[in-house]
Amino acid sequence: MSIDHIVSAVDGDAAERIKTALAERAATSTDTTTLVFDGVSIEIPPSVGDAVVQLLTYLAAGDSVALGPVAELLTTSQAAEILGVSGAMIRTCGWPSAR
Repeated sequence: MSIDHIVSAVDGDAAERIKTALAERAATSTDTTTLVFDGVSIEIPPSVGDAVVQLLTYLAAGDSVALGPVAELLTTSQAAEILGVSGAMIRTCGWPSAR
């Protein structure tokens, strides 16, 4: 995944605004999802809205987030090559997602 897909954690004020907006959304959630960017409304599928909410939740918690297409995710073999270890080491190191 390329570094240009890293979204840095937000500052405390932004995190509080995000938390407030997420709480308001939870209280008024409907079957339709509309994003508004710079005054432009975009109707999106609920699954996309859920992904945006999850992204905002991570940022509001002070976490940085990496974004990228599934095709750019590393295989265990690629991760092993980058780390300089065997693929077996990656698969048996205890990370549930690596099994």
